[in-house]
Amino acid sequence: MIERSVHHAGMTPSRTVIAPPVKNDFTGKWCACFVRWSKIPSADWLEVRAGKMTSAPLFMTYEQALEASDRAMDALEKTGMFPNMCEAF
Repeated sequence: MIERSVHHAGMTPSRTVIAPPVKNDFTGKWCACFVRWSKIPSADWLEVRAGKMTSAPLFMTYEQALEASDRAMDALEKTGMFPNMCEAF
């Protein structure tokens, strides 16, 4: 998997990265996943994981969830916001 990051200039979090999709045990569907990183103010070179986000379990396959992650990153780059991740995007 190629790492894709969206850098948030001068903002917290400092960047968002696509994480591997996860499978929901109850529905058997896959979720798109993302990790957000933040820089430590006293050490600009150091980042910590600020959080992990997942979509609703909307996708039938791992590959579909990964493609949706890429589309969500496109939306984040263009608008500064993720699409509604409770609905298929």
